[in-house]
Amino acid sequence: MPAHIVNLYTLVQFALWAVIFAVAVIIKIPYPMNAGNNWVIVGSLFPLFIALCAVFRFTLFKRIIAVEFLEILDPAPDTHEDRQQRRLKSELAAAAQAADDQVAAKEERGSGETNSSGSR
Repeated sequence: MPAHIVNLYTLVQFALWAVIFAVAVIIKIPYPMNAGNNWVIVGSLFPLFIALCAVFRFTLFKRIIAVEFLEILDPAPDTHEDRQQRRLKSELAAAAQAADDQVAAKEERGSGETNSSGSR
């Protein structure tokens, strides 16, 4: 993966964190509420900013960074459907292997009978 992609991803993540930190923590220091700065209560909306980060990640981030790089940098969580799909694939692979083993065993028995009957 190119280093500039990793750097860009890190920079965007840091910028989003800085906005959340400034809104939730820093803004209250120079503008305390007890001094009449009631607008500082906007800092209590920081969960909204976190939700907007998720929206940003799944919409705008795809325009900045290619999807295949995003999947490496920030993989999607393992869903129930993914686990179910993997389980079905492994069951199908096990069934196919069992069928192959049965065919091989039949062929082995068949070739063993031919060898013993041919040598008599």
